Amino acid sequence: LKASDNFSNAERRQGFRRQAAFGMQAGKRYDRYRGMQFMAMIEDMTPLTVFAVGQAEIAGGTEMMRRFKDQDLTLTDSVGLHHIAARKLRDCWSTDFHLGLSGASLVINR
Repeated sequence: LKASDNFSNAERRQGFRRQAAFGMQAGKRYDRYRGMQFMAMIEDMTPLTVFAVGQAEIAGGTEMMRRFKDQDLTLTDSVGLHHIAARKLRDCWSTDFHLGLSGASLVINR
């Protein structure tokens, strides 16, 4: 969040708290067995595609956060919305209702 964004000070403070909380959750560490188990599941889930996230995706996610600033989006949510929009995806295998903001059909609605 920057001072030039159109957010009140209270909204800025709330955003910084969310970012800090997200950072702590993202830092959770699992042992190598659970990591390998997770990667095996991802590899078996064809035609699932895992996309890399770099500066361009983060910038796109930031734009999505601004577009949907009335929603309680995490950076992960907003980068997901960016990926869906950039690739014009019609379907999204997600149980997160926020990704429905993209207009894509979600697995939870089937």
